[in-house]
Amino acid sequence: MQQLVPAIQGLEIPDVLDGRGHLATNPNGLQWPGRDPEALRGLVWHQALSWGSVEAVARYHTGANSHLYPGGVESIAYTWAIRRNGQIVLCNDFNKAVWSQGYAKRPGNENAEFVSVMYEGLFDGPHLDDPSAGQPTYLQMLAGLALWHVCKDIWQWHDDALYGHYLLGKPACPGAALETMVAAIRSNAPVPGYELTNVQGRQEALKALGYYTGAVDGLWGPESKGALMRFQSDHGLVADGVWGTATEAAVKTALRALSPVPAYDFTTVEGRQEALKALGYYTGVVDGLWGAQSKEALIRFQSEHALVADGIWGPQTEAAVLQALQARQA
Repeated sequence: MQQLVPAIQGLEIPDVLDGRGHLATNPNGLQWPGRDPEALRGLVWHQALSWGSVEAVARYHTGANSHLYPGGVESIAYTWAIRRNGQIVLCNDFNKAVWSQGYAKRPGNENAEFVSVMYEGLFDGPHLDDPSAGQPTYLQMLAGLALWHVCKDIWQWHDDALYGHYLLGKPACPGAALETMVAAIRSNAPVPGYELTNVQGRQEALKALGYYTGAVDGLWGPESKGALMRFQSDHGLVADGVWGTATEAAVKTALRALSPVPAYDFTTVEGRQEALKALGYYTGVVDGLWGAQSKEALIRFQSEHALVADGIWGPQTEAAVLQALQARQA
């Protein structure tokens, strides 16, 4: 919570509230299993799907009529909450694997692996037919971004560690406005070796993930669409064969999980120097300056990997560097 204080200064939102002492609890309800806070993989945005306050949601989750468990659960099923006025509320300890996510057709335990954030409100968006639905407030969106950046810095996450519940199998959550924000942030996460803006790059990605078995020919036909639909179905997405923002975000996450190599940010000079250093081509200081020594290292790599040895870091060179790192790690 201390890191949030400077992050929200000047945002005209109330101070962060520790709600663990005053939100409703149920000592006789289902107790949350534990988890390792150091192993958390990302942050998931949710909406309350009602116009009730954080306190009202807590009373419902812990009450006798809770849909989560007969007789209720021990506390509200989110780690954080954000009020309509932008106030950020800490609801549970980080070592509690609250039941926030669910529904996902993916390996692992999404409740143990992700921090959850609930936005007060009922927000318009896909698969929600309610005339009372509205939008998150400007202050809520600012607070959500501040909280995301603090968590990202603490856990050293990439931009694709931010999720909406729709990416874990619940299309209506957290609503269209927040979904757009999630997709925009996730799109900044680099995926070395894949150019997902063209058909060939998408075929290469689906082939690497084991869904596409045809030729990488840049032609989007029935085989490519079928591969994408199988991927979407396996990852809790609408299996419509359309390459949209949610699908691309899920593909990026799957590709990153597929790679056994450490994360190198190939969009920066430092990342490229680190990769060439790991492969034994660059022996200089990782200083972010692309000089003669860096260029010579890249030319040697290109020459030894049957590439045009021009010292230019293009898509083919990047793909070859990634493959070399994977082969070295295997």
